[in-house]
Amino acid sequence: MTIILQITNIGVSYQNRNFSWINGQPVVSYLIDRLKSDSGCKIIITTSDQAEDDVFEQIADQEQVEIFRGNYKNVLERICGAVQQAGCKDFVRIFANYPLIDLEQMRELY
Repeated sequence: MTIILQITNIGVSYQNRNFSWINGQPVVSYLIDRLKSDSGCKIIITTSDQAEDDVFEQIADQEQVEIFRGNYKNVLERICGAVQQAGCKDFVRIFANYPLIDLEQMRELY
């Protein structure tokens, strides 16, 4: 299973929400660590190609996950690009602003 982690820093009501802290680490890193340890799946961060989202390149590198960047206004294009990059048929999309997603339920739904 491939997990598409949709994230951006643009146009949010709670600025830098992805870098609030949970369990001693930034929310986005916490979520990626949960996904890695629980699912054993391939993870691809999808974000925009805008400067505000450049930080996710560093996070992808640190967390050793793939990244796909594309037009901010075309979320579907970004997701399709990430799926094509991964060469997968099936995937689960997770919104990064929900770091406490129920991973067991996610597997069941998959």
